[in-house]
Amino acid sequence: MATNAIFIRKIKENIRFHLPPWLPGRRCFFMNIIEVKDGSPIKGETEPMSEEQLQKEYDFYIAESIVGMLYKEGKITQDELHKISALNRQKFSPKLAEIMP
Repeated sequence: MATNAIFIRKIKENIRFHLPPWLPGRRCFFMNIIEVKDGSPIKGETEPMSEEQLQKEYDFYIAESIVGMLYKEGKITQDELHKISALNRQKFSPKLAEIMP
């Protein structure tokens, strides 16, 4: 598996990836383990995403990108950034937000 991670660490049933500072977005995230080194599969849960949920994910990503640009341009404070992000999470209910950059 190719990755830009600085290091990868197993924590319970998840793997934690720490990304280099030059990558945009979060500096670390978690991912469910689906296979171990010896090739033994681990039971994982998959849930198909509806067209509506996929659209919500996209809308959330776009909204967060806009808010991020406003923050970088100094038009909103960090506190406002966090408040708007919380409102976006309520409105769009993204399932993939934790792994998005």
